[in-house]
Amino acid sequence: MGELLGAVLPKPIGALVEAAFKIRAIVIQAIGEHYGCRLVSPWTAPLMLIPLPLAPKPDTSLWWTVMNSSHNWSQDEKFPRHLSVDGPALAVYNDRLC
Repeated sequence: MGELLGAVLPKPIGALVEAAFKIRAIVIQAIGEHYGCRLVSPWTAPLMLIPLPLAPKPDTSLWWTVMNSSHNWSQDEKFPRHLSVDGPALAVYNDRLC
């Protein structure tokens, strides 16, 4: 689109529009690098698309695993119908589970 408008519009304006489209593409690519992005616009300017990153939904499921006698961990298993408000964690501190 930028190249097309750059060729059609008068010289200085066309070059600026083409550069603006290239910069916009770089910004959208950077914002959506990991999880993608969606383009939204405020109701006052419906054609002004703003890229917002799509972050993954937090996993509030509770999982468990065990270590066998060979010191290998089993596959993660999900507790059915059990959720947490936040991503829970468990750690050992001074030989105690915290």
